[in-house]
Amino acid sequence: MSYRGDECGAALAIALVVLAAVSILGIAGTQTATLQLAMARNSVHRQAAFEAAASGIELALAAAPFPIMGTKTISRTFGQPGYSAVVANIEIQGVTPVPVHGFSIGTASTGVRAYHFEIESIGTAPRNAESVQRQGFFVIGPE
Repeated sequence: MSYRGDECGAALAIALVVLAAVSILGIAGTQTATLQLAMARNSVHRQAAFEAAASGIELALAAAPFPIMGTKTISRTFGQPGYSAVVANIEIQGVTPVPVHGFSIGTASTGVRAYHFEIESIGTAPRNAESVQRQGFFVIGPE
């Protein structure tokens, strides 16, 4: 087998160029997969914070009696310590008379008031995930 002098080692050079290109593509693919994994993990933590905030609303609604003055705070941690937590604050927003036609106990609404409250629930999870949910409600009670 004969070869020319200027073709000596050309196959090695081409193989090294192809190897370098494949290595660069592999590294780029690995970095993309790592980034997508981090994004998926952040999405899971964001959902955990959202669910913690929603459960804080439920905890607050179950925490009767509600404060006529000031704020009532409820805190809870879910799962492993530090994984997911919620802080819910219940605060009175005002007191209004009940409309005559909007009350089912009788025709007159004297002696009763509507106590308006707002719950602010803040759910947290790892990687600084946070979700804030608010819900208003009122309770009919005596003056």
